[in-house]
Amino acid sequence: MQGRSVSKMADNDKSGEKGSGKRATRPRPEGGVRSPRPPKTPRVKGDNGATGPARAKKPAVPATEEQAQKAKDWWSRLRRYLKSVRSEFGRITWPGRNELRSATIVVIATLVVVTFYLYVVDKLMGLFFTRLGG
Repeated sequence: MQGRSVSKMADNDKSGEKGSGKRATRPRPEGGVRSPRPPKTPRVKGDNGATGPARAKKPAVPATEEQAQKAKDWWSRLRRYLKSVRSEFGRITWPGRNELRSATIVVIATLVVVTFYLYVVDKLMGLFFTRLGG
């Protein structure tokens, strides 16, 4: 459909036939000279069935010794990171039993108050809208 003129598309749509013999032309630029078409890119079918431009595949193995060394260093960096995480866990000051109990009571009390508030607001708004709507 790209490059068809609007009148030709309308004629083809009205006839209801494909290939009715009318050839659609691309609009010509001023001066009567057509610009060359861009070269077609090769298309390949992907894993999901969709087609798209062909791409160069990456090699499965590292191309250089430097890349192979980076792959080995990845494990050492991961090990170093996990050791630092473990040491940070040792520096944490965990709450005591009494502090944990009091914080839990505050959270539960806040939860009860907010729940009651939302219940009251919901009932009042429901009452208001039922009387308003009739």
